[in-house]
Formats: sequence, structure tokens, C-alpha cells
Amino acid sequence: MKSIDIVTITFNSENHLRRCLESVRGVRDCIVNYIIIDGGSTDGTQKIIKEYSDIITTFISEQDRGISDAFNKGILRCSSDFILLLNSDDWIIHEYAREIFEAIGEDDEVICTNMLSYSDDSCLGEYKSNPVLIPKYNSMLHPGCIVASNVYKNIGLYDVSLKVGMDYDFFCRCFKSNILFKLINYPLVAFHEGGTSRKRKYLILKESFALRRKYHGAIFPLHETKQLVSRFFGDALEYIGMKSIVRNALVKK
Repeated sequence: MKSIDIVTITFNSENHLRRCLESVRGVRDCIVNYIIIDGGSTDGTQKIIKEYSDIITTFISEQDRGISDAFNKGILRCSSDFILLLNSDDWIIHEYAREIFEAIGEDDEVICTNMLSYSDDSCLGEYKSNPVLIPKYNSMLHPGCIVASNVYKNIGLYDVSLKVGMDYDFFCRCFKSNILFKLINYPLVAFHEGGTSRKRKYLILKESFALRRKYHGAIFPLHETKQLVSRFFGDALEYIGMKSIVRNALVKK
């Protein structure tokens, strides 16, 4: 098995952090380092982290310049062959984790695993990355990707000027640099609906088009316009209290 480090960044993450940490405990024997970068939380985040000091290799709490800066701080402290960036409100699915880790090969660069989406305790579905579609939109599930340390060394870290589109920027650079993507058809990580990028769902569309134009010569924001309309109606349904009803009806179908 190739050596693996996990990095989690936190900022006032007390609501879901314990589930994340418990999931890492369940695979602690499979990884070398577990690194937590906290942005100076003022809630109970740091207290929870201290309860899990036995599984944490490095813990740093200080102000940063945003998500990208925190990611970069964690990556620079890694020493293993591969790195998984596990968000504080995400958690590892133990059922498949060991099998996925054991499937990582010597020459692999970016390993793409599936992800499960949850709302409260209900699973909304399973999603897959599709590297072929990167020029058209952000088709990658960043928290489900395990990246070789050498990839970061070769194409660089995350762009601190981006607020939420740093993962798409990174994968655009991977795509343009002919980095190899390996697909594993099992879920490694589950995420909770309502993360940072979803809270800034209109900003992400703006950054997404700017990146498609920068790397792939996009002229018109067709995909972003479709997403804008979809999210507008989603917000309207949520406002009138119908979003969960419509979503549950679609899941039953």
C-alpha cells in the first residue's frame, strides 16, 4: 500500500467535525499523517480537536487567507506519496476505504472515487467524477480525489486568489498538464449538503466561467447560465417551503 496523508481544514466547524474525526479514526492504521489546519475557530472546534489528539499528527490554529491557503498549509506539511483533503463536514466511508487505498498504484497521479451526498441522515445519491468533461464544467468531486504529492510539486498548489473555485482551477491545470486520472467506482467520502461552495453557489458560477475562459477558451457561460436558472428556482422553492417535498418526490422516482 502506498503511503497516504489526510488533511482537514476547519473554521468554526463544531457541528459536523466529530463525525469527520471519528471516520478518520476508523482508517488511522491505513494512513501515515493526519494534519488539521484550523483558521482560528472561536466556537468549540478546537476543544473537539483536542479530544482526538491521539490520531492527529499535526494541529495548527492560526488565521489564514481562506480555503486555498489552509489547503496549501496542510499539503506542505505532508510527507507521504498521496494526499486526501477531507473537509471538516465530510466523512470517510469505512466499507470501501481500505480496498480503495490498496488499489493505489505506483504510477497513479489523481485517483477519483465516488461520493455519497447526504441531507441530515438521508442519502440523496452517489456521484462520480468525469475528468473528460473538465473543459465544459467542474465535473470533478474534489473531496473524493486522492492526489499524488508529486502532482502538487509539478503543477503547483491551490490559487489563494479564488474563494471557492480553487478545486476547479487545480483540475483544469491537471487536465492541461496531461495528468493521469484513475477512476475507482466505489465511494470513499460522504458529504453533507450545504458546504462552503454551496453556500456561495452564485460566486462559484462566476469563478467557474472565468476559469473555463482562462484554460479552455470558453466564450459563453452556457453551463453556468443553466446552473444559475436551476439554483434560482431551487432557492425559490426553498423560500416557499417546497424544496424538500420536491426533492423527496424525485428521490422516490
